[in-house]
Amino acid sequence: MTRFAARFCILHIILVCGAAALWLYGVPLWPDHGTARVVAGAILAVMLWGLWRAWRQDWDAVEWIAARVVMLGLFGTVLGFIAAFQGYGGAVGDAQGAISAVAGGMAISLHATLLGIASSLWLQIVHRVARS
Repeated sequence: MTRFAARFCILHIILVCGAAALWLYGVPLWPDHGTARVVAGAILAVMLWGLWRAWRQDWDAVEWIAARVVMLGLFGTVLGFIAAFQGYGGAVGDAQGAISAVAGGMAISLHATLLGIASSLWLQIVHRVARS
């Protein structure tokens, strides 16, 4: 096994162990809302594309993807805010419904932001550690 492949595999073992620890601690790793799942799936697909480019050692593409996956997370954040405020507008007389609608939109926003930032950071770590 080459030095690069060993570093790449060790990094991803660390990623899997970290995700398992978060899951065991009770942190939800995948959103449960329909729109949030679509956004999370898109961010995950872009991250996997970045990891494939890292495996191919196309470092320029990895840098480009790491920068763009954050933008995709911000796009999901905007979608979440739109969903929150649309739901709020429809439930003006019902405080419980308004709070529920805003909370659902905020969940989309926070999941998208978290996944975008985490994906970008992971791609940057892989870029720095596996490349050297």
